[in-house]
Amino acid sequence: MNNSNNQTSEKVEFNLFSEENSKDPFAMFAQMRAKGSVVPIPNPMGGAGQTWIVTRMDVAMEVLKDHSRFTVDMNSIDSGNDIRKNLSGELGSSEPQTFFTGKSMLFVDEPDHRRLRSLVSKAFTPRYMESLRPRVQELPMS
Repeated sequence: MNNSNNQTSEKVEFNLFSEENSKDPFAMFAQMRAKGSVVPIPNPMGGAGQTWIVTRMDVAMEVLKDHSRFTVDMNSIDSGNDIRKNLSGELGSSEPQTFFTGKSMLFVDEPDHRRLRSLVSKAFTPRYMESLRPRVQELPMS
């Protein structure tokens, strides 16, 4: 991956969950894209280490398809890593599981992800999803 486009030496802190960025994230996204195709940000889940945001679709597709260098499986990350401990709930938190800490097929690498996706897709057909539309439209917006 080439990340040389628009690189500068200035350090810019991108806080995904700041109040300002939560209300209107588009200015921050524009700054990220101007900085490069792969941009470091502080770990949004807390703890040490760094997280990287991919800002271009072609590079995102490259990352998503490169199973030899990238993973979504927390079990494959070093067990001493603060990010893994935070995401997996190993930091001793008594908080309930969240989208990030619960078990999900979204956090399973190939070939198991493809197998699980195949099973789920049999239940969630376009016809079935369309049949849910009336009920979803009845639900109040929060």
